[in-house]
Amino acid sequence: MQACSDCQLLASVTCLRHSNAKAANNFQPVLAALHSNGNKIDMEETLASTCSCNEVQVTISEQPFIEFVCHCNDCKKFTHQDSATISFFSTPSVKITGHTKDYTITAKSGSFVTRKACANCNTPLINATSRFPQLIGVLSNTIKPPFVSNPASHVWVCQKSPNITIPSDVQQYEEGLV
Repeated sequence: MQACSDCQLLASVTCLRHSNAKAANNFQPVLAALHSNGNKIDMEETLASTCSCNEVQVTISEQPFIEFVCHCNDCKKFTHQDSATISFFSTPSVKITGHTKDYTITAKSGSFVTRKACANCNTPLINATSRFPQLIGVLSNTIKPPFVSNPASHVWVCQKSPNITIPSDVQQYEEGLV
């Protein structure tokens, strides 16, 4: 795969800013947002996420580019839940303080996915992938108000727990977005 020479996004994802007009795929809103400056939070305070014991603090200075519910077995294992709702922000907008334990796996795509949890209380907090280093995911349930999670889609529904019902008007992907 080749990367866009200007922003280093993988060509298979299609960088909107640097691709031809025919290029289209499901990840376009995220890529468009990466090249815009309109994603700043319109408030005086930043968003905050913490673990259960408050050992790890996450501060976020921008709104998410995309949010989705992931049903993959790896996310279920990491969160100890039937799914994980993840909000993705630009990497520079997220600051993490405190000691975390990192868990790295190789995804089906061949990318490395690193998940971070508090080293003390093991609260899952962060999801990042080598495929999209410009984005970092924060588990939505850990982000404090005024943040309100609004996932646009569900991914890895092929591994969805049978007790989960996804509304028919919500976008669904058998595997990942790309």
